[in-house]
Amino acid sequence: MMNKEINQNKIWKTRDYLNEIIGSPKLFKEDKELLKQLKSQGGLAKLESLDRNIEPCALNTFKSNADEVFGGGFDAIDQLRKNAVNALEFEIKENKSRKGSLNTHAGQKKRILDQKKEIEALQRENMLLTALLRESRSKMKTLAIYKGTEEQRWEVYLTANHQIQNVCDLYFEGNI
Repeated sequence: MMNKEINQNKIWKTRDYLNEIIGSPKLFKEDKELLKQLKSQGGLAKLESLDRNIEPCALNTFKSNADEVFGGGFDAIDQLRKNAVNALEFEIKENKSRKGSLNTHAGQKKRILDQKKEIEALQRENMLLTALLRESRSKMKTLAIYKGTEEQRWEVYLTANHQIQNVCDLYFEGNI
């Protein structure tokens, strides 16, 4: 395989690996090196797994290939990285708290409270993403029925794209 193919393959394999970690963090909670690598974008790019046929690469290479081959580009795969870190850290924290306090009434109440907070955060995230999707569809409809010149249509597209990108940037930076 050529370098470009290897790097693009890394994007897909890394995405699958991150989804697997998010789905089953118990299987990966003992791998401290994995958690350390996932905590940064550079660590994700340098991630290597012979079992999964994932080769390391430079961060800029990873970003440019993710933008080329992955829907949502690097931002989407970076969000998966963050979700994987959260899933692993939550599993590690839960494992520690289960050892002593889960059997106590106070420990169970704390766990329920933590889970309620997590559910509320996920509900807020879902509402934001739903609103973003609706806004995107509205912008697409506006563009589809626009009756201007090609240049004017392009300007409408650029404006809409810029607005949506700003919201996405705020979301992925954690400011929303």
